[in-house]
Amino acid sequence: MNKLETLLHRASIDPEARPEFMTVFLQSDLYILGQSLNDAESTTAPNKLAAGSHLEVQNWSDRVGDTFIPIFSSLEVLQSSVTEDTKYVKLSAADLLEITRGSRLILNPTSAPAKEFLPGEIDQLLGTGAGYAPESRTLGKETSIEVGQPSEYPLGLCDDLSKLFVRYNAVRSAHLALMRTPGEHPEFSYVIALDTEKGNNIGELGPKIGAIAADCVTCNHPVDLVTFAPESRELAEIVAQSAPPFYTRQKRSLFQAIFRPGRA
Repeated sequence: MNKLETLLHRASIDPEARPEFMTVFLQSDLYILGQSLNDAESTTAPNKLAAGSHLEVQNWSDRVGDTFIPIFSSLEVLQSSVTEDTKYVKLSAADLLEITRGSRLILNPTSAPAKEFLPGEIDQLLGTGAGYAPESRTLGKETSIEVGQPSEYPLGLCDDLSKLFVRYNAVRSAHLALMRTPGEHPEFSYVIALDTEKGNNIGELGPKIGAIAADCVTCNHPVDLVTFAPESRELAEIVAQSAPPFYTRQKRSLFQAIFRPGRA
């Protein structure tokens, strides 16, 4: 198992590992089923794509009949995924994503875990080097907003974020609501009010929250993040009043601290 495969397994169960997985993915060589249409004239090594070549790519179909392009993290995984001799090409991830841009890709589709890459995510990967593109936005003083509970609560997103927050003692609680901003695009977004020890300092949490939100299949709206810092306190308080926290830091009692495992 190579480093990319190790990180793929980690990222499937640990949201905090997803940013590193994306970084290593972009630095990796990948395998794709297909062949160069001018292989006959190519003087490069077998299974290497010559500059200016046109690549004929093999598509597969999923259980509901939707097509995707299978890609593989290693030759061993590719060989275990096909039942007959098949031509393949080895490419850098960046070149592969550019060549197949606009298509749906699945990394190691016959293995568990697998990773789906949709066209929008691929555009962000090529443009920013991450599977998400965080942006800052400022609401004007006269902006009208509506905040309430979503009809379909993003349980997967909240569960993944809770697993992240439990590792950061600075996070005291987190609330999630659905925000509507008429006239803005997008009009609807999830807004998370994060209460931290330092109030306005979320440090490395911001990019990790963005990575988790971008990779969450139950998250069908963009995610805005606000804290109880002075510049966003009013909105954070509205969110906190509109929704109970989906995460609250559990404080250990003195008894638990004294008699924690491994201490006599």
